[in-house]
Amino acid sequence: MAARICGIPEDHSPVAVMDSQSSTAGIFARVKALVGGSSEASVTKRLAATIFIIRVVSAIMAYGAQILLARWMGTSDYGVYVYVWTWVLLLGSMMDFGISASAQKLIPEYRTRGEHAARYLSNENLLWNAMMRDTISPTMLQAGIRPNVIPSEARGVINVRLLPGNMATALLAKLTQLVNDPQIRFEIQPGAGEAAPSSSLTTDLYNEITRATKQQFPGAVAIPFMSPGATDSYPLRMRSVQAYGLMPFPLTENDFLRMHADDERIPLESFRKGVDFLYTIVNDFAVSR
Repeated sequence: MAARICGIPEDHSPVAVMDSQSSTAGIFARVKALVGGSSEASVTKRLAATIFIIRVVSAIMAYGAQILLARWMGTSDYGVYVYVWTWVLLLGSMMDFGISASAQKLIPEYRTRGEHAARYLSNENLLWNAMMRDTISPTMLQAGIRPNVIPSEARGVINVRLLPGNMATALLAKLTQLVNDPQIRFEIQPGAGEAAPSSSLTTDLYNEITRATKQQFPGAVAIPFMSPGATDSYPLRMRSVQAYGLMPFPLTENDFLRMHADDERIPLESFRKGVDFLYTIVNDFAVSR
């Protein structure tokens, strides 16, 4: 937006005179940038404007519908309608009927930005990658009995880690579709594929873990963490036994990445600290019982 300084009398402050033509051009330039711009700011403003327009149009339609209904219905019938509709709105706001989600479905940028964020996190850290999707790793292959005999059958084992709530049957159906070979079949090993519930975060044992954390590691906070690794706690949780996976040993990132590797190790001082930490939790919890 341009401005010109005109007529500056002696001992007087300058007077700014706006160029109306330049001002109009500047407004059109902003509107053009908002509608067709591809920058982060333009996309954000365009999303906000679109949502605002949707809400305004929805409010106008709702208001118009109330006027029509008031004219078509009698006083008594309209009063009953208003009473029922008020409860519907109240319960709807409490239960979330997905109104905001339906608006987002009309705007592809929401899905694109969410997918971009997921890709960024996945590429940034392999651990985060495994926490955002079901993972599959081939671990064993077996075929043949002699070097000079073509095997009639081959077997393989794939290790599957499912996100909480996901079922193995759905994943196997997807794998079967991708392989698209009737001679290859997928089977779930006995005892696998069960979806165990999470343990409660309000039990006395979890509270004791939180208290011991503050005592042994001042400034640290105990928080729930979704481990992508397999543990022995899921059979217990399947039977309503509260079980918590705990990493009691202070480890650097390099030490943590050595887990299950040929150079896996725990520093001696971390081992001593971890044993004291576990002893404190078990002893104090047993005393409180």
